[in-house]
Amino acid sequence: MRVRKLGVWLLLIVMLISSTMNVYAEEANQSYLYGPNNFVKAPVAAEPGRNIDHTTMGTTSLKKPSDLYATNEYLYIVDTGNNRILKLDEDYKLVKEYTEYEVKGVKTAFASPEGVYVDEQDQLFVADTNNNRIVKLSPQGDVIALFEKPQSKMLPTDFNYLPTKVVCDEAGRIFVCVKGFNMGLIELDRQGEFVQLLGASKVTYSITDAIWRLFSTKEQQKRMAAFVPAEYNNISVDADGFVYATTGTMSQNNKEGMKFVRKLNARGDDVLRRMDYDSVCGDLEFSNTGSIKGASQIVDCLTLSDGVYAILDQKRGRVFVYDSSGVMLFIFGELGQTEGTMTSPSSLVYFNNHFLVLDGVKNKIVSFNLTDYGRTILEACHYREKNELVQEEAAWQKVYAMNNNHPVIMREMGKIAYHERDMELAMYYFEQGEDQEGYSKAFQFYRRELINQYFTPVALSIIGLLILYMIYGMYKKYWCKKEKVVKKQGPFAYAFYVIFRPLDGFWDLKHEKRGSVKVAAGLMVALGGVFIIQSLCTSFIFNKVRIEDYNFMFDLLKAYAPLILWTGSTWCVSTLMDGEGSYKDIIMATGYSLTPMLIILPCVTLCSNFLIFDEGVLCTFFISVAYLWVGILLIASVMQTHNYSLKKTILVSLISLLVIVIILFILLLCIALMQEILAFVVDLKTEIVNRL
Repeated sequence: MRVRKLGVWLLLIVMLISSTMNVYAEEANQSYLYGPNNFVKAPVAAEPGRNIDHTTMGTTSLKKPSDLYATNEYLYIVDTGNNRILKLDEDYKLVKEYTEYEVKGVKTAFASPEGVYVDEQDQLFVADTNNNRIVKLSPQGDVIALFEKPQSKMLPTDFNYLPTKVVCDEAGRIFVCVKGFNMGLIELDRQGEFVQLLGASKVTYSITDAIWRLFSTKEQQKRMAAFVPAEYNNISVDADGFVYATTGTMSQNNKEGMKFVRKLNARGDDVLRRMDYDSVCGDLEFSNTGSIKGASQIVDCLTLSDGVYAILDQKRGRVFVYDSSGVMLFIFGELGQTEGTMTSPSSLVYFNNHFLVLDGVKNKIVSFNLTDYGRTILEACHYREKNELVQEEAAWQKVYAMNNNHPVIMREMGKIAYHERDMELAMYYFEQGEDQEGYSKAFQFYRRELINQYFTPVALSIIGLLILYMIYGMYKKYWCKKEKVVKKQGPFAYAFYVIFRPLDGFWDLKHEKRGSVKVAAGLMVALGGVFIIQSLCTSFIFNKVRIEDYNFMFDLLKAYAPLILWTGSTWCVSTLMDGEGSYKDIIMATGYSLTPMLIILPCVTLCSNFLIFDEGVLCTFFISVAYLWVGILLIASVMQTHNYSLKKTILVSLISLLVIVIILFILLLCIALMQEILAFVVDLKTEIVNRL
């Protein structure tokens, strides 16, 4: 009976998880955008057009095609499974087929080629993967040059040269992406001689990895030491000669060391601009359970004009388009078996005013036509790069009429209002677009206008109040003489004495009963309120919390979790180390120690609304003072509450912090274990459903 009940409960849990995942998938397939805090719905930017297969081209069936390249007049397809390169015209009709090349009278067939690049003279650079070389061909298919395996001491001796992608810049430099090679891109000169390794990434470990390493066995530590950087899987070059390289899926063991897309300069430095909330990685929100889980798998990067570029996610069949600042402009595409969907997209180009996506499983090309919404966004980006403000404003106004939720639109409208000196309107748009820097610039001018307008009446009012206060003081001094009555400070007012004279104050709290547990508890409760006020009332320049997305439970957790951990760990440690204070004494001392934060944080919150971005260091300074002050008071409270020496106080405090770290580690371990169990249950359910 119990087993049956347990099975029913497990089935209900799995059904609940499955229903949640289905809702997520339905939302994910809609047209959407990512803002700083969440994703928002957006109009469709590109619609599926015609499907282009071998019948349209006038050739035999494709087999595992892997790459596309487009010039102004021709489209090139790397048909890997058939060992050939196809050249199509603007009507997608076959113009020429490259299957082999001849060197000194000996013909060699392509062996699973995976990449092609075409220069301005229509000369082809083919990554002949299994022949271990780059082949440079004329438009007629004659061999111009063969670039064999490069020789250099920088390359491993057992280096297996399997070139998959190749591009060239205007200077004639050749960049090669090699399968199974994680030391970066290989740069060659015009003659195919080795120059350098470009953009090699470094392996970095997260804090979690470092903690796991402390508790790992020697065998586990060896496996962690074997973590290597991810290899590049595709490359492209823009009009300015910058190389864009993609890395596929980010390793869970190396989240900080790799990026999905890099923009490499001549030194190999990544100069790609990214928004603080958008790391140019495809989907920012995704499920970690189900048949399609985890982060995006980026397989191609397409550079367009005006600094715009697009990346292709093979895992979910989506194209993400970004501007030169790394802001996501729009998203289109999805997986499926119907017309206009993809199964395994492998390459992306823009040809004949259409986005073309190559499907390596369906063996055809899916075209996407820009809608008015998508086309107008690209026009606005063009006018912005050309600094044509009038046309840009008109374009953004048109986009705004179609979608007033787009963060990019809000920022661009703010810039236009800023140039027109309408600072109040600019501040509104910048706030809606989550542009703190732009808001700060507009607020600086707006603040100056307010000061110029109200300085004289405000200054005169302050002077008048000071004069009245002085007159009132003189009146009390000379006409209202009374005997001074010394009042003993109550438990609440005594908090101000404690924070300035902590040693005497904490001693009196316990031994002279000057404090109150109720007051201490009230101060602790007030801390949660202060954190909530700080989140809601801090200036937008220093805070991006939206009221509609705000959850006060996070602030309460941030306020009370450290207090619970500190009081609990201190009580445990002091009990074992002959401390004289009870848990009640610890609660009272800890509550009174929070007074500096209760005074300083609200003041900083208020002042933040009068400061600009560059003056934020003042807020940081006073917040740091508040935390440091509270830390000193907590140490003093341990010393006086338990009657410890300074040396023993420091020891007890350090041990208490260590206990907190251990508790947090155990909690994280339990959470990770629960996630693994949840993922196992979902995968088990998926497997059962698939088998049925």
